[in-house]
Amino acid sequence: MPVEFIGLISTTEQSEIRDGGGPLIDHRYVRRFARAHEDADFDRVLIGYSSGSPDGTHVAAYAAAHTERLGFLVAHRPGAASRGERHDRALWTALAAATGAGGNSTALVSTPETVAQALLDYVDIGVSTLLIRGYDPYDDAVDYGRQLIPLVRDEVRRRDLAAAAAGRTESRQPVPATA
Repeated sequence: MPVEFIGLISTTEQSEIRDGGGPLIDHRYVRRFARAHEDADFDRVLIGYSSGSPDGTHVAAYAAAHTERLGFLVAHRPGAASRGERHDRALWTALAAATGAGGNSTALVSTPETVAQALLDYVDIGVSTLLIRGYDPYDDAVDYGRQLIPLVRDEVRRRDLAAAAAGRTESRQPVPATA
C-alpha cells in the first residue's frame, strides 16, 4: 500500500521555536521551503490557515510555480491538539498542545528509526496519508527527507513485495490521517 507524506509550508521563517520577523510573505523563504519539501520526497504540503495569514491559494500558486511535482492542500480552518492527548511510541500531542499547536505542529520524539516505526503503526491500521511537521519546519523537512521518509517508504515497499511474493493481496481501504 503506498504511503503519502504531507508537510506544511508557511510564508515566513517562524514556528514555536523561532520568532517571526520581516515581511508577512518572504518569497525567497516560500520558494526555498517548497523546494525543500520536494527535494525531501514529500508528496504534498499543507498551506495553513489563520485569519491573520496570507490567502492560501495565492501562497500555493506561488510555491507551485517554483516546484515540479509537489502537490498542495489549502487549509480552510485551523486544526495537529485540543481534542485530547495522543501518545504512541514517538508522537506526543501534549507537547503540541503546550505550544498552542500552531500550524498542525507534531512532536515526533525519538530516533528516525523509532519515529518510522510509529508511522508504520498507522500504516498497519490502514492510514495511507501522513502529515508531519516539526518545530523547526524548514530544517525538519530536510531532515525528514534524509532520515525518516526513506525508512518508511522502504519498509512499505518491502512489505508490499513480500505480500506480492506470498501471493496475498490485502483489501484494506486507505484512511487519510495526520500524525
